[in-house]
Amino acid sequence: MTENTYTKISKVFDEGHVKPSINRLKIFEYLMKNRSHPTADEVYKNLKGELPTLSKATVYNSFKVFLDAGIVKIIKLEGQEARYDQNTECHGHFKCEKCEKLYDFDIMLDEENIEDLKGFFIKETDILLSGICKKCLSTGKQ
Repeated sequence: MTENTYTKISKVFDEGHVKPSINRLKIFEYLMKNRSHPTADEVYKNLKGELPTLSKATVYNSFKVFLDAGIVKIIKLEGQEARYDQNTECHGHFKCEKCEKLYDFDIMLDEENIEDLKGFFIKETDILLSGICKKCLSTGKQ
């Protein structure tokens, strides 16, 4: 982990009041470097070689700490699939039905620009669109 990456993560942890540990630092670093919205199992599989004492329980517990601190978002997809995103700003997701990649896209949603929600307090926004991404369309994976 570079000094710059460590400084960024430390700042996020400080703001979220998250106690740092080597496992938490590495898990959050993985999220920062792999913007693919991984599952907990994917994180575990990819970090196990680097952190031999890492367990799946540690990954799930770390994600719970991160969620409680508001420094990651959980993206719940069809069925029981849950993916994690360190981008906690308001944005939507597009899931390709062919390659199953998840893409971020910017949105501007709040009670001020949605007439039907005037007077509501929005705590969380989850927008998931699905279809076929540009890459799959261009390769004929329709």
